[in-house]
Amino acid sequence: MPREREAEYNKNRRKSRKVTFRVSEEEYEMIKENAEKCLLPVNTYLLHMVKDGVIVIQNYEGLSELANAINKIGVNINQIAHFANEYGYVEKGDWQVIREKMCEVHTLMMNTIRTNTGKGLERKKRIIKEKLKEKEADGLY
Repeated sequence: MPREREAEYNKNRRKSRKVTFRVSEEEYEMIKENAEKCLLPVNTYLLHMVKDGVIVIQNYEGLSELANAINKIGVNINQIAHFANEYGYVEKGDWQVIREKMCEVHTLMMNTIRTNTGKGLERKKRIIKEKLKEKEADGLY
């Protein structure tokens, strides 16, 4: 791109400054691997690291487990409802099973929410920053 066009292009961009620095091959590979783990391009990864110092990757594995548990409970409730409609009553043991399963789902749901949002993310960030400070104190960074 000719310099005039590049200057015009950069005027209209929010990010008009270019930063260049050199790293060793090992450092570049480490940066590249970390960016790939975060599913980000290297420049985006570096920008996030400079701005925040931490990148938190959301893990939604627990959500599929939670959805399966809720589905199973729905099936159990449906079976009990059919039984109640057919025979006019529900046994006490069936309600205990539902309550136990609902407690399991509630626990799963709360753990998933704590892990992936709000206080859980803040806790993760705090732990990562503390580890970085320890490494700095040990001279690793």
